[in-house]
Amino acid sequence: DLANGFLAKHPKATGIYARLYRIYVNDGQLAEAFRVLEREAQQFPNSSACVVRMAKHHISWDKDEAKAMELLKRVMNDPKQFPEGKLSAANLMIEGKQYAMAIEVLKKGIAENDPYVLDLHK
Repeated sequence: DLANGFLAKHPKATGIYARLYRIYVNDGQLAEAFRVLEREAQQFPNSSACVVRMAKHHISWDKDEAKAMELLKRVMNDPKQFPEGKLSAANLMIEGKQYAMAIEVLKKGIAENDPYVLDLHK
């Protein structure tokens, strides 16, 4: 309740979202945890990291890879809204040991002269 009250007054307090998410996950309230991620994404609409955390939630807890891929495609295919999208998505793929997928995303980023992917490539 304290964290939710704080976020109501200070919706841009990024660290609180992560802590509140962990509290809900640890308490087994996965739907409430996902709502925290959605609230964070609403406050930071250009943050690929927020959307990637939502995708990771789907993979880790819902076991719904289709929903996760839908979110990842959103961040990978809209560089104007998500400038770091390809890199963020590739990082999640690497974390999940989906190396071939990550390599394809990074190759696409290189071909498109994505500055974040090119910086990593260097």
